[in-house]
Amino acid sequence: MSSVVRRSAVTLLTVVGVLVLWPSAPADAARDAGASSRVVGRGDIVTSILGPARPRPRPSERRVPMLAPRCTWATLDDASIEWLVAVLAVRSGWNLDLPLLDPLAPYLEGDELPDGDLEVQTCDGEPVDLRFVPSPEPLITSEVLLRRMITRLPAPEPVTSPPAGAVVPVGHPVFLSLPVEQWQPVRSELSHDGITAEVEAVPLSMRVVSGDPTATVHTCLGPGRAFDPASSLPPTRQADTPGACVVRYARANGLRPDGTRRPPTWIGSITVIWSARWRTDDGEWRSLGSIPRTRLFQREAGELSTVIETTRR
Repeated sequence: MSSVVRRSAVTLLTVVGVLVLWPSAPADAARDAGASSRVVGRGDIVTSILGPARPRPRPSERRVPMLAPRCTWATLDDASIEWLVAVLAVRSGWNLDLPLLDPLAPYLEGDELPDGDLEVQTCDGEPVDLRFVPSPEPLITSEVLLRRMITRLPAPEPVTSPPAGAVVPVGHPVFLSLPVEQWQPVRSELSHDGITAEVEAVPLSMRVVSGDPTATVHTCLGPGRAFDPASSLPPTRQADTPGACVVRYARANGLRPDGTRRPPTWIGSITVIWSARWRTDDGEWRSLGSIPRTRLFQREAGELSTVIETTRR
């Protein structure tokens, strides 16, 4: 790896570390008498029925000995992952090696990507590594455990045309849409000892980062409209119809005419923005803010070539 590429990789890893180490805004949370609800991790909403408050222990006067530097793993939330993919898309336009994506390689080989967490390792305050940890079980809508409820918002699983795995001609519209069942409000309820807590989340919009370094973040105000092969309208006309969510690739992957190489695929992301709220005992709804849920995807773009044959007699 050249010194320029190595410095660029270190810079990217440092930027990832800033996402973890930089003081972030307080997590969306709300508290009511006997209950609380907050957003944690990559979009889980944790709602608890609370018991009597316990007195807090007084801080000890004893000095805490200095500990040796430790390495810890921290989970990047979906907003950070989406931002990271956008940055990497720009960097890939510089024809640089992208070692940060190496941990994702085993999970980018199939047509469908698993849900999971992207984690960054820091040692003594310095970021040193990235890893992808797939979820061990399928996502569920809600889960009640004693007096605690976890409301999980699903990661998007879009329908694409051309289908996943097919090479996309440069400039050709790529349709993205979510099935109806993925664009429905998520509701859950927890009751205990006369207190009832409700959580509701509603999908608002989609953001798509194609991964092509020439593209910008594309926002769609809905679940998108699937391409209709039976329609008399060509793809370019269907792409202009209301409700369609379409991206285009302006650069091909692989070997370029000047002999340099681009990445074999563009790695992008699709993010659904959810608006969440909660209440207790039919009281006033309280906002939990906007929650992004992101899924990575990869596409290969290629130049469309045509061959015209003529027959002479």
